[in-house]
Amino acid sequence: MPSRVNNFTFDANYTAALDAGSVMVGASYTHASAYCQAYPVFHFNPCDDNNPAWAVYSRAELGAFELLAEYGSTTEEWPGTASPVPFYSQFEAVKAESFTLGGRYWMNLHREDDFALSAEFSRFISGDDGAPWERQDQYVFGASYFVVPNVNLFGELIHTRGWVPLNFLSGGNFADGTSWSESDAETNVIAVGVQAAF
Repeated sequence: MPSRVNNFTFDANYTAALDAGSVMVGASYTHASAYCQAYPVFHFNPCDDNNPAWAVYSRAELGAFELLAEYGSTTEEWPGTASPVPFYSQFEAVKAESFTLGGRYWMNLHREDDFALSAEFSRFISGDDGAPWERQDQYVFGASYFVVPNVNLFGELIHTRGWVPLNFLSGGNFADGTSWSESDAETNVIAVGVQAAF
């Protein structure tokens, strides 16, 4: 509700030192996630009720390797992941879930730890099995090179499978109520950039 404090979050994490590096583990909770709208979903509109969410995550630095993992879920089903359209009557509402696994390996080209290769996989689950809005997967392969300590050149190859726009993910923006989500859609992206600090 406008002008009222109606949400809160908790987060706790712990880092343990190891001979080869460190490991951090953590957990978080938010009392009112953004995954609470009923059909048709129009993201960030007010909801009839809150839908809390939680996550657990970890990051490890082991010598030249960095590894990360995270899993998150709402505590209740997201109402908007079910559709009243008869064509979709077999699909029930589900909890919104996501997970990520990734890693990076540092190498020495001209200086210590100035070049890294990375890979990451993530999945967002937002629909019942077989629904057009069931999930969206993303694969990322990256490279990063510090030309000098404060200037980084980087590039990424990104492949996504499934297209689940949060607005109207289960339909409602077309006259017949059908969804524009596509579980078999595929997209490829090449991204390059420069990051500099002065």
